[in-house]
Amino acid sequence: MKHTSTLFTPSLVRFLIGLGFVSALCRLFPWRLDYNDLAKQAYASYDMVVNGAWWVQESPDGNLATKPPGVAWSSAGFYLLFRNWPLAWHLPSFLAAGGILLLLKKWLGTGAAAGAASLAFLYNHFSQNMVFVIRTDMVLAFFVFLAIGFIHSHISTERPWSGKESFLFSMVIVGGLFTKGPVILAFLVPGMLLFQVVYRKAPRYRRFLPPFWTWVLATAVFLAWVGAAALADERFYQQVVLTEFASRFQSGGVTRARPPGRYVLYFLQRFLPWSVFFLILLLTPRLRRTLWARPSDRWLLLCCAGSWVLLELLPSKRPDRMYPLIPVCAWLIGIAFARKDQLTTASVFRKPLLAGFLGVAVLGQTVYSVTTSLEDARNREGELVSFGRHANDLVQDTGNLLWIQREVAFQTGMVLYADSPHILDESEMIPRWRNGEISYLIVDSLGLDLFHEAGVTPEAVLISDNPDAKDERIHYLLQHGAAP
Repeated sequence: MKHTSTLFTPSLVRFLIGLGFVSALCRLFPWRLDYNDLAKQAYASYDMVVNGAWWVQESPDGNLATKPPGVAWSSAGFYLLFRNWPLAWHLPSFLAAGGILLLLKKWLGTGAAAGAASLAFLYNHFSQNMVFVIRTDMVLAFFVFLAIGFIHSHISTERPWSGKESFLFSMVIVGGLFTKGPVILAFLVPGMLLFQVVYRKAPRYRRFLPPFWTWVLATAVFLAWVGAAALADERFYQQVVLTEFASRFQSGGVTRARPPGRYVLYFLQRFLPWSVFFLILLLTPRLRRTLWARPSDRWLLLCCAGSWVLLELLPSKRPDRMYPLIPVCAWLIGIAFARKDQLTTASVFRKPLLAGFLGVAVLGQTVYSVTTSLEDARNREGELVSFGRHANDLVQDTGNLLWIQREVAFQTGMVLYADSPHILDESEMIPRWRNGEISYLIVDSLGLDLFHEAGVTPEAVLISDNPDAKDERIHYLLQHGAAP
């Protein structure tokens, strides 16, 4: 039986890739940074440009930024180039997603295999949330994918590593380390160890793994930054090295401990419907043997298996931590399409079934993006952004500084909305207000209560009150000496 591949025509794939990016873009509107992790990541690049904190950055709560500065450096560079903060913050993830799609096309060609892999990578709940996100996950996924693919190309061609290629691989690892720290090792080292075990009786294949010195060089570059940052700020070791880097490999950490098997549930849910397709590939003996036949494809399977097992063994689990495996799974789906002519009895490649998978993926993700955006707009979720910009406009012409309560700065993106780096701790608000040192201050309801408890009744010249929003807190712009 001959299985057609006309479903993934180049014109349809190009159209759906464009639609996929539009669908992901819809999830940004109405634009805001009210999710704390987004605000913290955005603030790191803002701290670089506004405060000159290029080496070690702070979080709005006064503690240090816990992520390495790689993505923040790129956002700061984009801002200096385009002078637009939202664009600068969203570009790194967008470019990383585009880079993964280009790599899939390079490694799979221009046929149905590349089309299937590209659409599987783009149309799932994981990726749709990651394409424009102001976080490090998509950028880390790009560096992991590039490193895995670099090794795959050497195994498939049985080509020794040249000095130039080894150095480039080392720089890829440096990029991953400066994106999210040593967690990149969790996606490469287990697979390399398994590959060594599987080919323990065929040492010639083990020679196609990158030289050991590439890891030493990458680690040395990263540790140089860690050492310099620790010398520059004594808080760095405790807040970054122990809290951020080490917590990824410790029990608990900042998230709840979960039993093994949790990532299987995350994968099934957030990679739908392709997670079902992927499981069919692995559970069908003929398909599995085809994916296992070539050493280079076996390397991809071992990478997924080794990383997955390690992640499952770590008690602290979050869905985003497994995201770098999604492009690899999409690549394996593409490889299965490339090998389908060897699988004349594989009904999973029948056009009606493929059309069903594709229809569910495209329709489900697009409808979810549009309806979520419309619902958020109906609830005026972006009102706090307008409040911050309006507050900046009111204060800008007075020649005074606009201060922001620390809790407001930490819980929202108010520093970025109002374009003001002046953050005031709650313990300082009342004394400095009474001394007349502050003319304008943004507070939330709890901050205003502190004034009232101290017997001070400041006037609010601007109020953000949106009971329909997910964050129901009211925010106030207080003006010292404002008329009732």
